[in-house]
Amino acid sequence: MWCIVKNLLAIVMLVATNLSPPAVAADKYRFVCSVDRDSVTVGDRFVMKLELHRPAGDATELIPDLQLPEVFQVIESPPATVVRDGEGEVVANTIELASFRTGTYTIPAPTVLVVGTASDTLELRGTPIRIQVASVLPDNVKGISGIRPPVEVEALTPSWVRWALAVIAALVLLLVVMLLRRRPQAAEPVSPTDWFEEIRRVGRAGLLDSGDFLTYYTSLSETLRRFIEDRTGVEAMERTTDEVGNDLVGAGLQSGRVADIKGFLSEADLVKFAKFTPDSDRAKEDLQRVLDTMGALDGDLKPVIDPEDVKEPPS
Repeated sequence: MWCIVKNLLAIVMLVATNLSPPAVAADKYRFVCSVDRDSVTVGDRFVMKLELHRPAGDATELIPDLQLPEVFQVIESPPATVVRDGEGEVVANTIELASFRTGTYTIPAPTVLVVGTASDTLELRGTPIRIQVASVLPDNVKGISGIRPPVEVEALTPSWVRWALAVIAALVLLLVVMLLRRRPQAAEPVSPTDWFEEIRRVGRAGLLDSGDFLTYYTSLSETLRRFIEDRTGVEAMERTTDEVGNDLVGAGLQSGRVADIKGFLSEADLVKFAKFTPDSDRAKEDLQRVLDTMGALDGDLKPVIDPEDVKEPPS
């Protein structure tokens, strides 16, 4: 009997081992960031290349994060390619950039998150890249030459025009006084926005059926950011994902909740700026993911009521 039990336990352990997801080993991955040139002139295009070296046939999920300074404009970002490299493979993504402002700027170190399971992840970080953007004018030219100074010309306005302008000004002043004397009407109360319905409306818009992932993720991201501003008072529009996350931590939100918010905003940034295209099933899951995060955030912000403070209604 004991032999039979031992054999059954061995079979169960073998099946569990074969079904477990692949482990993420740090020594099997290498992340490299580079640019084709680090000195350009205003409007010149340059190419930034992100390469992840990994084992061949690797099935882990990749979540890249690239925070570009606002002076850089993404000109073109084709989909990532996967090529064999000896016994492994390379996932490469090229981004064509340009800047229309002179100066020396630093692109923060890009990162990529290699996800095996929820508890088995590996963050790989590249190196910051400095870009020198120079003017297209030669060094010995300080400004635009050949421009003559302005010449003042005395305007000859007929007297009847001046009288007409004076009458018009008097009529405008009289109209303003009459409007100010009118009793202001009470403004109609503005009903609060149902942010959850706004998210569901994005799902019903048919954007996934038409393949418009850019508008889909932009709408989800902006609605989530406005929801965060409405619920927490933290400014979330026109801010980077890291800045929003830091402010939410400073506002006292749970670190796990902040990580959920940053995870989705980072994925949306990839679709908007790096032209990353997820599959339709993942996009549908992301909509429910946003709804769940919003509901959980509302639950975190509800005040805790002491049962002893609740008075029973009089009989």
